Amino acid sequence: MIKSPTKMLINEYLNQSQKNHIIATLLKHYKVKVRVVYKPIKDYAYYVFGKGVFEISNKKGVIKNEKDFLITVLHEIRHAIQATKLGWRNLQQSYELEIAHWQSQHPKDLDGWKKNKREGISFEREAEKFGQKEWKNWYNKFKKDGTI
Repeated sequence: MIKSPTKMLINEYLNQSQKNHIIATLLKHYKVKVRVVYKPIKDYAYYVFGKGVFEISNKKGVIKNEKDFLITVLHEIRHAIQATKLGWRNLQQSYELEIAHWQSQHPKDLDGWKKNKREGISFEREAEKFGQKEWKNWYNKFKKDGTI
């Protein structure tokens, strides 16, 4: 289920209908069941452990173009796949262990892992690699069918 506020904050590069179609297509293809919520958050998106929710930013300027949007959605889909394979509690526990390990190696910068998530957390590296690998194929497909 895709839920959207009545007032969009993004100066649209894609309209809401296009975004919803892209997300629905990707979720169906990867057999992922989540609820999608657009929120004015400063990061691109979050997969909320235990709730099966993608929060995607609709704050102006955060997601700048179709490429960013596709990579973001694919990245979060990978987290949902990880949660399905491991179970969300195991994923959350493993993720937190990696954070603790990073913090033990960087005791003077305990929150530094947040700036270096994609380097410091294996689940983030895997999700980012997945998004970077897959986005262009999907971009071409959506371009060809007129979605983008």
